[in-house]
Amino acid sequence: QAALQRLRNFGVGESGIERLRRGEVQRELAIVAPIDGVITARPVLAGARFMAGETVLEMADYSQLWAVAQVPAGASAQIAVGQRARFRSEALPDRSFSGEVTLLAPTLDPATRTLAVRVALANPDGLLRPELYGALVFDAEPGPPVLQIPRSALLDSGLRQRVFVELSAGRYEPREVRVGRREGDWIEIKDGLRDGERIVVAGNFLIDAESRLGEVLEEGGDEASEGDSGGHEGTRARGHEEAASGKKGDGADHQGHAPRASDLDGRACPRALVPSCPPETCAGQFSGSAPCSPT
Repeated sequence: QAALQRLRNFGVGESGIERLRRGEVQRELAIVAPIDGVITARPVLAGARFMAGETVLEMADYSQLWAVAQVPAGASAQIAVGQRARFRSEALPDRSFSGEVTLLAPTLDPATRTLAVRVALANPDGLLRPELYGALVFDAEPGPPVLQIPRSALLDSGLRQRVFVELSAGRYEPREVRVGRREGDWIEIKDGLRDGERIVVAGNFLIDAESRLGEVLEEGGDEASEGDSGGHEGTRARGHEEAASGKKGDGADHQGHAPRASDLDGRACPRALVPSCPPETCAGQFSGSAPCSPT
C-alpha cells in the first residue's frame, strides 16, 4: 500500500496502477502535468538518474502574463489595485492588451525611485512573450479640467518652480508657480498662472541667465556708486591739501600728485585716457587748478 501511495504521489493514475496489479511491465511511465503550458526547461536527459527534489522539467502557462511597470514615485498615488490598464508594444503595433492592476510593490526602488506595479494581461493567442518591452497606460477616472503648461516652460531648481510670463513685447516677468501632476510633456499648474496668460516655452534658460546677470551688474553698480561718492569727497580733500602744500613751496609733492577722476568738476581730462596729453591741455581743468603730472 505504501508503494502504491508513492506512485499516486508521483502522479501515476489509477489506470497505470491497475496495469501494475495485473503484472504488466511498463518501461515508460506517463506523468500528467498539473497545468497546460509550455516546457521552459528540461535539465534531465534520457537515461539520467535523478534524486528526490531534483528538477526534471519546468513548465509555464503563458495564457496570462504579468506586465511590471516602473511608475515614478510622483505618479504612484494615482494607481490602485483593480485599476484597468492597456499594454502596447512596438513589436505588435496593431494590437493592445487590456489588463488589471493586481499588485503594488510595498517599497520604492532606491536606485530609480520608482514603484513596481504588476498588471495581469490575458494572452489567449500567445502573441505576448516574456521579456517583451512596451508601455502601460493606466485608465483614470475623468476629473475637472486643469491648467497645463509644456514641460519646457518650467524652470525647476528643486526648491522653486518658476515660469516667465510675457508682460509686453520683449518684457518678461519671472513668476513662481505650484505644480501638480505631470503627464508626458505637460505639467499641471495649481497656482501662480491664469488661463490665457502668455509664457515663454523656449529659451527661458537664456532669459533667466540674462536676468540674473542684470541683477548682479545692477548691484555692483550701486556698490560702486556708493564707494565713488565716499571716495570723491576724500580725494578732493586730499587734493586741496596737496595743492595747498604746493603753494607753500613743496613743489616735489605737488608735481608727484596724479589727478584722479574724482578730482574733476564734471569734466574728463584727456590725459586720463591718452598718456601723451601735454600738461597745458589739462591746465585749469581741475578744481585745484593744478596741471597734469606724469602717472
